[in-house]
Amino acid sequence: MGKIFKHNEKTDFIVNMKESTYRSLVFGFLLLFVIALTASYLPYFFAKGNTLDYQGADLMTGTISYSMSSGDALEKLKIPMIALMAFGFFGFLLLLIAGVKKFLTLRQSMPLILLAVYGGLCTVSTFFAYDINIAFFGNQGRYEGLLTIIACIGIFAAAVQLERTRLRTLLCDIVVIVAAVNCFVGVMQAIPATSRYIPGFFSEANFLDIISIDHLIANGIIGSPYALCSYAVIGLGICLAGIMYCDSVKKRVFYIFCGAVCLCGGLFTKLMAVIVGTAVIFICGSVIEIARIKTGHGLIMKGFFKNPIGKLICAFVLSAVVFAVFRAFDYYGFYESYIASTDSLSRLMVSNPRYDSDGIGFFSRSWKDGFSMLKDNWIFGTGPDCIGLERYGAQSMISEAGSTDRIYNEYLNIALSTGIPSLVCYLGFIVLSCKRGIEGLGRFFSRKEGYERAGVFIACAGYCAAACFSISTPASLPIFFLMAGLAVSSDKSKPDT
Repeated sequence: MGKIFKHNEKTDFIVNMKESTYRSLVFGFLLLFVIALTASYLPYFFAKGNTLDYQGADLMTGTISYSMSSGDALEKLKIPMIALMAFGFFGFLLLLIAGVKKFLTLRQSMPLILLAVYGGLCTVSTFFAYDINIAFFGNQGRYEGLLTIIACIGIFAAAVQLERTRLRTLLCDIVVIVAAVNCFVGVMQAIPATSRYIPGFFSEANFLDIISIDHLIANGIIGSPYALCSYAVIGLGICLAGIMYCDSVKKRVFYIFCGAVCLCGGLFTKLMAVIVGTAVIFICGSVIEIARIKTGHGLIMKGFFKNPIGKLICAFVLSAVVFAVFRAFDYYGFYESYIASTDSLSRLMVSNPRYDSDGIGFFSRSWKDGFSMLKDNWIFGTGPDCIGLERYGAQSMISEAGSTDRIYNEYLNIALSTGIPSLVCYLGFIVLSCKRGIEGLGRFFSRKEGYERAGVFIACAGYCAAACFSISTPASLPIFFLMAGLAVSSDKSKPDT
């Protein structure tokens, strides 16, 4: 019997693949993913339209027409979901290649094992869900079901293989650019003079020249203030490390500009999570530099701005000034209640009326609801993306004023949707990734690796802190998993300075 498969250059590509070729393949995949994730939201972004299209209509007609176009645009959100599934699958394929070629070490496997258990528990939760179909695919307009969770794990599985300092630094720069682009669009959405020309999720305040800056909220191309908040925090974390430690003046100017855009875009989301994440970013930057000096790896040089700590202090002061200006002109406030209720109304046609700013009171109510539900769903949860359905039911949720389908604390949301054991695995994954990140910082201190180590660690810390007052989205969670993968990955190559 003849051989079914014959050896040729194509079939032998994986067998003969060199490790350097594999690492370049991983980089190309992750680079394409970061760009494609935002690009996949462009059909939704343009289908959403803007209020200028209805400028000649009366307020009622314009509002109804704009809302209908927004509802039609939700169909376009299937495109990012499909893209994420495809990239997640390819991420697992890269992991398989690494296993076959023995490029994956046991130390790198431990976070993946925790994530495998986490994914397994989420799968069990899906079968016990209020609605298995929604738990698997996600609700229309949300798409945060089991498939999204598995795809994010696939992204982590690929990111953990990127073991080249130069490639990791370049990938971080691409993440910064994507974050800055989204934040710039967010700024345009939040400024009264430009918001009528830019599609956005919160543009209904502009009809008939009725401008309410309180209700102009940045959401970027990705269409969610919570996702934009995560992008802003992650981008700002990487930029802060670049400002402090990059030797290139041109690159520092790049980080200063992108960091400023990310800060402004984040503040225009009017979320408490932005302040929490930004504060943790500066705290982590201070701790890292103090530890570097204390361990004898940093020298105090003449000239305030020649020292990383001086650059950090300057960045903090400028950020504080920007925040003060935003507060003085009433461009920033805690509008979580309005954002959450508007988000649920626009995506799920529930939660009416919408509320304005009420600050911390929103979280106390939301978390109280979550803990009351957790008593009956603490093992396997309600099922991914099924919290609102479990609490209100499909019919009563529509008529319940102020109802939402989320608990606005990412960790409590995980516990409630997939169970406390699932949350324990997720937190274990974060702790282990943090431990690996600290080890990477040690190598950075010894100049065995580049400054991107500090940027990745700061960005992940900022995201985890902001998550206490935010929710994950299919646009932002994969980026966090990517950054966590970079934190876990190791590198023996010579760093670029």
